[in-house]
Amino acid sequence: MRWAIFGLCLAAAPVRADGKLVLNGRALLHEGPEARGYCSAAGSGGNEECDRVLTKVLSGYTYGRGYVLAGATVDASGAVRLLTGLHVDLAAGSLPGADLALGSLDASVGDRDTTRLRFTLFRGESLFVCRDAQTGELAAPIAAMFSRDCRPTAWLGVDAGALAMQWQVAGKRLLAEWLHVGPAVELFGNGFGYAHLLRSLAIALPFDVRSVSRAAPGAQAGTSFGFGVQLRALYRSPQWELRVALRHRTTLLGGAGALSDNSAEGELRVVRNVFVSDAIVMQAGISLQGAYSQRPIDAFTTWATTAQRYAGFAGIHLGWVHEAPDI
Repeated sequence: MRWAIFGLCLAAAPVRADGKLVLNGRALLHEGPEARGYCSAAGSGGNEECDRVLTKVLSGYTYGRGYVLAGATVDASGAVRLLTGLHVDLAAGSLPGADLALGSLDASVGDRDTTRLRFTLFRGESLFVCRDAQTGELAAPIAAMFSRDCRPTAWLGVDAGALAMQWQVAGKRLLAEWLHVGPAVELFGNGFGYAHLLRSLAIALPFDVRSVSRAAPGAQAGTSFGFGVQLRALYRSPQWELRVALRHRTTLLGGAGALSDNSAEGELRVVRNVFVSDAIVMQAGISLQGAYSQRPIDAFTTWATTAQRYAGFAGIHLGWVHEAPDI
């Protein structure tokens, strides 16, 4: 955790300070003063340099990255509910070598069964192990990203997260994921390369520790140890972005009993990237999601109903990403 916080803070300087996206001393993208005005909302001209700047903004260090959702959920009974959602990362970085977020807030507002609030202290996806470009020695994820030149062909990494607290209005229920960690594999083998910002196909196998508490008298509470499988796919062009995420989790120990609690989620997201200014990109598109939970009241998702095992969501996705200011 200490290295994660240090790494995010250190990342802020090289991403913006000299007009370059720099990783391990190498300039991945460069946009000079002319390109910044050239790519503003009022700019005109060719698109190649603007596309490079747009990709840089989407794949850099930033504050306040997030999105809103507006749509409808439907459960197994056929009930349709209108829902709005919000996701904000206080600080985040989608860089070659890691996707990090500190201080994430998720909220969904619908009826009683779908109104929830979650705070996550730290989340990291595909924190790749670095192989030194000169010596070939292996180095730890995150810290090595900012201290040495890593070979771009990284394929082995770690998924990790800490302290995610979710409050469910229905039943006044509090869920907590204290820790999740496990290996991750990038099937394209481009973890430290610029290509990783455009194309990724990853499989992760995280273990986690969760607990459930409830304010109502006589309600059950407990801690469980679980295991999951996750599949993530990304395809990004400067104008379009396609994401697919599939997640499964089963209880191994604790809770209501081993293998008695299974859950699965999936999302398909398609968005169009549009410059609002030379440092702000808006993302507008659609999000289709589905969820299954053997114990829906304990489902660790912010939008699914707490009463039905099966639920789906379809809605509009409106996101924003801005380049961090100079430090």
